[in-house]
Amino acid sequence: MIDKSDETPISYGLNSKLVRDKNGKLTEAVWKSGGMYGQAIDQIIFWLDKAVEVAENEPQREALKLLIEYYKTRRP
Repeated sequence: MIDKSDETPISYGLNSKLVRDKNGKLTEAVWKSGGMYGQAIDQIIFWLDKAVEVAENEPQREALKLLIEYYKTRRP
């Protein structure tokens, strides 16, 4: 699973779990928008978007945007 050419690798196992499908194959179930806990994470994203609008400074806005991106894609 490790891509040695990736300069910013993800942390495997973070916000995910291995599940066995009906054919016995192991797959990763990811906690993200559109994945596991998708509806709850969509609500988190909704409120983070609201927080971006009222953030006091650019570093706060950027940090919130990165968190939103992570919840949407699971990639930093």
